[in-house]
Amino acid sequence: LGTNVYSLTLSASDGTASATQALTVTVTDAIEGRVIDGPLSAARVFVDTDGDLLQGANELSVFTDASGFFRLPHTTPADGNNLKLVSIGGTDISTGKLLATLALVSDLPSSSATPVIVSPLSSVIAAAATPAARQSLLNLLGITGMVEEMQAKDFWALAEDGNLEARYMQTINQAIGIILQSAISLIDTSETTLAVNSVDVTSSFVAQISSLLLAGKDI
Repeated sequence: LGTNVYSLTLSASDGTASATQALTVTVTDAIEGRVIDGPLSAARVFVDTDGDLLQGANELSVFTDASGFFRLPHTTPADGNNLKLVSIGGTDISTGKLLATLALVSDLPSSSATPVIVSPLSSVIAAAATPAARQSLLNLLGITGMVEEMQAKDFWALAEDGNLEARYMQTINQAIGIILQSAISLIDTSETTLAVNSVDVTSSFVAQISSLLLAGKDI
């Protein structure tokens, strides 16, 4: 118990003879989720362990699949830092548009068993300085529930199934996404510091959006 190592015994019989085989299975903790503006395929996703939102030498990355899903090994944060997921680039599968400069961020849930959605909406929520401020932002946006519930909700899939709350979340998500894409479109994609610039622009704009909302102002 607690080791994630399980012993199994398989048995087979043809009615006259039988055989058994002992197996040991190790279940590895993983961070699973989806990147959504529309769902983004081939987006590079990594866990930021040191708080700079840039991929360091020891920060592994994966690319999202054709539907925007990803799976990363469980990661331990550097001292004093909260883990965040960062997504760079990708193609919006709903429009076919390449969003090479789009950087998105999400806080990681407290349990690695909880899936996480990385989106423009999660980027704004993650920009708030405290858990209380993040919850206030969610409330101000008219989204019910707790922040971790929002982070785990695949509102794209739910909206496609007709869920009205999910459709509302996706409307907000797309509105924030349009603002980010407009800002990031000014970046020179030929620059070798593309990822740095993308993260800088996203960080600046989501922080401004977060601050305006918390101050009771329109965006």
